[in-house]
Amino acid sequence: MDRLVAFDPNTEVIGYTLTSFRDCLTHEEVEPLVHAHGIDSIDPNRWYSQQIWLDVLTDVMDQPNSTENLVASSMKLAKKIIFPASVTTVQAALAGGSTAYQKNHRNGDPGYVTCEDIDERHVRLMISTPYPDDFIYGTRYGYARRFLTDHSTLRVYRSNWVHYRQPEDPPLVLDVQW
Repeated sequence: MDRLVAFDPNTEVIGYTLTSFRDCLTHEEVEPLVHAHGIDSIDPNRWYSQQIWLDVLTDVMDQPNSTENLVASSMKLAKKIIFPASVTTVQAALAGGSTAYQKNHRNGDPGYVTCEDIDERHVRLMISTPYPDDFIYGTRYGYARRFLTDHSTLRVYRSNWVHYRQPEDPPLVLDVQW
C-alpha cells in the first residue's frame, strides 16, 4: 500500500498544525483517524513526529472523500497560521508561507517551498514536501483568500500533481492569480 513518507525520519511538526483536524469542517470523519494513531489530545505547543502526522493524512487519503477532508482541514490551518504584522498582501502571505513552513518543523528535512512573483497579481509556488498535494493546495488557497483585500476572483492552478510525493519527484507547482 502506498503511504506518505517523511523525507527525513527525524522531522517533527508543531502541534498547532495538527489542530486543524480537530477544528475542521469534517471533524466527525477525521478525528477518529487521529486517535487511531495514538494522538488522544493534541497539545498545540508539543512537537510530534512528522511521520505519525503523515500516517494520519495517508488514512485520510484512503477515505472516499479525501479531497474534501484535506482541503477543508488545510484551509482551516491557513486561518490559524500567525503571520507578522507586516504581512498584509497575498504576495507577502504566499512568500511568507515558506518561512512559516520551516518554523513549523524541526530536527530534519521537511522539504521546501519557494515563491516567485510572476507579476503583481500572479505568484508561482514550487513545493516539495511529503504532504498530500490536496492539503498543500488548501493551505495556499487559504492564505491567498485570507489576504485578498478586494473582490477579485482567486484562481489556483496546479501542475506536477503526485499522489504520494517522494523527494526525487518534481515539485508541485501552484500558480496563484487574483
